[in-house]
Amino acid sequence: MPKILEDKANNLTVYIYTNDHEPAHVHIFKGRKTDTNKADVKIYIGSETEPPRLIEADPNFKNQDIVKAMNLVANNQELFLESGIKYMARQWKKEFNLEGLQEEIEQAKAAYQQAEATEPYAESVSYDQNENLIVIKLKNGARVSFPPNLAQGLENASPEQLADVWVSASGRSIHWDSLDADFSLANLVAGIFGTKAWMAEIGRRGGKVTSEAKQNAARENGKKGGRPKKNNQSQKHSQDR
Repeated sequence: MPKILEDKANNLTVYIYTNDHEPAHVHIFKGRKTDTNKADVKIYIGSETEPPRLIEADPNFKNQDIVKAMNLVANNQELFLESGIKYMARQWKKEFNLEGLQEEIEQAKAAYQQAEATEPYAESVSYDQNENLIVIKLKNGARVSFPPNLAQGLENASPEQLADVWVSASGRSIHWDSLDADFSLANLVAGIFGTKAWMAEIGRRGGKVTSEAKQNAARENGKKGGRPKKNNQSQKHSQDR
């Protein structure tokens, strides 16, 4: 799923990652994608009866900017949530401020640092056209790769589009701007390449391929007279034993 909002005045960009699932949340970046110090926060969107809530915050994300990010989500909650939900009657009326968010900010930054100690982080990402693989080099030296047709939004991309990829400064997400495709690294490593519906379709496709392969093998085997019969001497030897 895409970059869904850009606040140019405050240099904030809002993303929803394709392979990030419930609870409903957004990732907000501060700075341009080329900034080496680009930081991000993770914010629960909330609902018509509850306000957005800060989940994680990069310690490099200034507190004043976190407040702006929270208000950006609050003011655009209707845009972020599923269509069909009515927000005119939302019961909370609140403008976020630094004083009210101070404790939540401290908890979110601690959660971010805890995640740093346990989650994988990317150092670089590239597209290997010869092998037709997306290759992610992790900071621990390991490499993760997968064919682009597995990932939602990449399945019909050209080699040029696949090569136009960048990793966030935190190393926790992968982005294709030209394809409007954004992914959580932790979920990619876990084999989650899209929404639940996409993953179900991938599963169905995999089953179909397996079934077709079995059918083809059976047909070929049939042309050769079926499965080879056991040797009678071998059978008798087995019985004697």
